[in-house]
Amino acid sequence: MTLFDNKTKDDVKKAKQVHELLNLMDLVKKQNSDKPYTNEMYLKIKEENEKHKKEEALQALMKELHQANQQMLKAIEEMKDNDRRKKEQEELESKRRSEEQFEELLKTNQHNFKEMEEVMEKRLKRLRKRKRSSLR
Repeated sequence: MTLFDNKTKDDVKKAKQVHELLNLMDLVKKQNSDKPYTNEMYLKIKEENEKHKKEEALQALMKELHQANQQMLKAIEEMKDNDRRKKEQEELESKRRSEEQFEELLKTNQHNFKEMEEVMEKRLKRLRKRKRSSLR
C-alpha cells in the first residue's frame, strides 16, 4: 500500500493523499483516546518484538541441540560399527591362528607317527631276523 506518491504533479491527487493521511491520523487518535501515539503501544510492540526474538533464539537453540544430538547418535553408531568390525576381525584372526596351530599339530603328529612306524618296522625286522637266526 502506498500512502504518498511524492513524484506526482497532479494537484488533485496530492490533495486526496493529504486528506487520506489526515483521516488515518484521526482514526489513530480515536483509537488511542485522542492521542496520536501512546507509550502503551510502544511497550506492547517492544514486548512482542522481544518475545518474538526469544522464540527465534529458542528455536535456533533447539535446532542446534537437535543437530548436536544427531551428530552424537551418528558418532555412537559409527563407534558401535567399528567395535563390531574389530571384534569380527579379531574373531577371524583367532580362528585363523587356531586353524594354523591345528594344522601344525596335525603335521607334527603325522611326522611322529611316521617315525614311530619306521621304528616299529625296524624292530619288527630285527625280531624276524633274530627269529630266523634262532630257527636255524
